[in-house]
Amino acid sequence: MNSTVMPQEIQPQSKPFKRWVIRGAMFAIGRAWQALYRFDRDLQQEIAEWPARYKVMFKVRPNGPYTVMEKDAYGQLCYAGQRYSEDEVNLIIFFKNVESGFLAYTAQIGMVQAYTEHRISIKGDLYYSMSVARSINIVETYLFPASIARHTVKRPPEIPPLKKHAYRLWTVIVGIPFGV
Repeated sequence: MNSTVMPQEIQPQSKPFKRWVIRGAMFAIGRAWQALYRFDRDLQQEIAEWPARYKVMFKVRPNGPYTVMEKDAYGQLCYAGQRYSEDEVNLIIFFKNVESGFLAYTAQIGMVQAYTEHRISIKGDLYYSMSVARSINIVETYLFPASIARHTVKRPPEIPPLKKHAYRLWTVIVGIPFGV
């Protein structure tokens, strides 16, 4: 009667609702980033430093959703969706689990807080990752009202209120749905 009991491997829950929310938020923020790039000078200056064909991936581990932003050969920022694999991108920002991705993509925490709490890790050039963080701050300042943005953006850029509201309206009505 000397039987050994093999420990059973515990599988994490798949959390399909949270993955779905993250995937939708990745789409919305990616399209908003692309749309705002056409108009905002600060965003254009920040991304002007990136080399042509530079690709940034945001990925939730393990086996979570991901999205890619690309600066194309013409210098335009494009939402590339899931067109590229990890081997084809220059910079990857990994969210360590679904919970961390959910907190960040539902604007409960910002990039800076996620990084300081070790919820994200970065593979690639740190110089460009800082540029990505600054440009995301600009996008989130346009997208979110001040009550939400204060949780995600450490130092929001100074944007005149009329410009902020006009770009926010245009981004939500035209930029995100049509990718313009």
